[in-house]
Amino acid sequence: MSNRRQFFTAAAAGGVVLASSGASALAVAPPNTLSRRVGGSPTQATFTSLQGQSFTLRNDASPQHLELVAVQPRATQQAMEQFSLVLRGSAAQALQAGTYRVEHPQSGRFDMHMAPAGSDALGALYRAEFSLLI
Repeated sequence: MSNRRQFFTAAAAGGVVLASSGASALAVAPPNTLSRRVGGSPTQATFTSLQGQSFTLRNDASPQHLELVAVQPRATQQAMEQFSLVLRGSAAQALQAGTYRVEHPQSGRFDMHMAPAGSDALGALYRAEFSLLI
């Protein structure tokens, strides 16, 4: 409980410092990025706007490209935004479940945990689950 309290106290203090310096949150955010939640992940609305586009996955091997196939919202009663992403990659370069560094020109860089979710005629499918604080 005290760790959560310390986190929110530190976050609030950081916001006060930012506000007192006269800088806006947009001035601090990297250029060409869309809205993000606590922890740096893009929001559901951001992913929805990027549906059908390609994301670059960085891992130990060569970079891979994954297409964002679907954004599936989840109902919640809490102050959270919950949704799933379905991504499609090459069937020839199957990925194991794990956390990967993902990049997109508009959403920037972030880490995303993905797990295999079968395949279709176009390639291997992966699922990523998100529960973001609002």
